[in-house]
Amino acid sequence: MAKFDIKNFLKENKSYCPRAFRDIYADNKGRYRLCCEAEASKPLDKFNLDTHTPFEYFLSEEMEEVRNMMLEGIRLPSCKFCYDIEDRGFESMRHETIYTRNWGEEIVPDLWNADLNNDSPDQIIFDDVRNVHLKLRINGSYCNLSCYMCWPYNSSERRNTLKEIKDWGGYIGEFETGSTNKATKSRTWDEILNDIIENVDKVERIHMTGGEPLQLPRHWQLLDKIPDEHAKNIRLTYDTNLTAIRYKNHTIFDTADKFKRQEFSVSADHYGEKEAWIRYPKDVKDWESKMVEAKDYIGQISLTPSILNGEDLMEIQKYYMDNFGVVAIVSNALFDPFMLSIKNLPQYTKDKLIEKYTVKGSYEWNKVLSELSKPRVEEEYQNGLKYCRELSKRRGDYTKLWPHLT
Repeated sequence: MAKFDIKNFLKENKSYCPRAFRDIYADNKGRYRLCCEAEASKPLDKFNLDTHTPFEYFLSEEMEEVRNMMLEGIRLPSCKFCYDIEDRGFESMRHETIYTRNWGEEIVPDLWNADLNNDSPDQIIFDDVRNVHLKLRINGSYCNLSCYMCWPYNSSERRNTLKEIKDWGGYIGEFETGSTNKATKSRTWDEILNDIIENVDKVERIHMTGGEPLQLPRHWQLLDKIPDEHAKNIRLTYDTNLTAIRYKNHTIFDTADKFKRQEFSVSADHYGEKEAWIRYPKDVKDWESKMVEAKDYIGQISLTPSILNGEDLMEIQKYYMDNFGVVAIVSNALFDPFMLSIKNLPQYTKDKLIEKYTVKGSYEWNKVLSELSKPRVEEEYQNGLKYCRELSKRRGDYTKLWPHLT
């Protein structure tokens, strides 16, 4: 009998996602989730940072149930985000993780030490847990920027900005319900840190996010605690605004020497004055100088399409390639808050963008096209412009930069 083709099986499976077999993710509300887009739902909704350490959650019976359901092709309620994209005829994050090389990973993860000599998926054996990826928002949510689309539970400066607008009676729309942030208590953080160190031999990648991770003291403390002999086997990756590359006696150049590899996904959503408005109060000139200094460690610029940059994505990509030699990747198109989504742009604009971004064979633009394919809601669009007018009281009139969005 022919050897079972696990790679083909996993690619054809309508539920399987490598993240359930590889990633440990916790958000700034203290909830474990399968990924940043997955919902917190059964059977995993009982897990949080206060009740379970990362590897207790990852090796739990409930996670085994999730993995088994995926291998059986059963759709999970928590993965609705990806399924909805697929049902509209586009490839989702689930496909991206399976098919593409993301952060230098293999096309299909090796699923720990799976026995691939079997002739049916029912007999696949998983043991010897390894190559785990950690993405834990445990180090704090301090951030020095108030990016106009960022949810406030991920940024201290966003919470300050929205509170200020609300105090003067201004409009903040959907962000009204997004300000809850749960800081990780010192005792909980210590327990999590000990759990990571005890299982560090299983860790292949640590992904740092925040807040702004490079300005969080706990981030540096965590890296200091990892023994050198294990650090040399671990890839260190970041979501960062890269407005600071030094913190007290720490620098990104020291961590690059300690770990196997260090790579930054740098968040930027435009360039020049438009970038400064979107990611207020960013000093773009100073930031660009840090881009040059840290260039050896920048893997990509990460773009989030929204109503203020959705028409300019290719032009933004060209700017960063021409000026810095860095690829700008379109990350998931912003879909929430609805009022800032490109789905709500005027229909004639959407039609032009669908034509512009229909690039054959490119997964990247599927994310944009998927969002553009949704029906527009005029009320949501007007709410987005109303919200931009509130921000203009501090940042300057947005219509001078985007005169057609009035």
